[in-house]
Amino acid sequence: MPGVAGIQFISEIKAVAPRLKILILTANVEPRTILAAMEAGASAYLTKDGDPEEIGAAIDAVRNGKTYLAQSIRFAITGAMGSSSSEPAPDILSPIPLTRRERQILALVAQGLTARDVATRLGISPLTARKHRENLMRKLNLHSSAELTAYAVRLGLPTT
Repeated sequence: MPGVAGIQFISEIKAVAPRLKILILTANVEPRTILAAMEAGASAYLTKDGDPEEIGAAIDAVRNGKTYLAQSIRFAITGAMGSSSSEPAPDILSPIPLTRRERQILALVAQGLTARDVATRLGISPLTARKHRENLMRKLNLHSSAELTAYAVRLGLPTT
């Protein structure tokens, strides 16, 4: 975007239209930039050299209230973590102490699961899953699923 800093532009758009979903398509794969874009409010981050089918997957994910990171970016950020297991990471090194359930919720939300999916996976009601997510976001001072996903990425959790 010539003449405009991309991250700043995302923040400005979100300030004017907070419900707007922003999908980033870029050649930049620097982890710091990716995290900054997600924290600024981007809902999806795709690379120009990525699989064209990922664009559709990203649109579907965002339309369903999830965040999306391109497959190549996931590994660039989280390192060689192998397959992204659906099992929550038991030892998340967070600067803010998290309960076992909060760690589970964070890991599952980072994988793009909805409250209903989280509830099914953990054997709790969707309302309880939503409440756990809200409490986690309040505890971490985060305000969106994108921010929660960016936080999880910083901790090295696999995402979808």
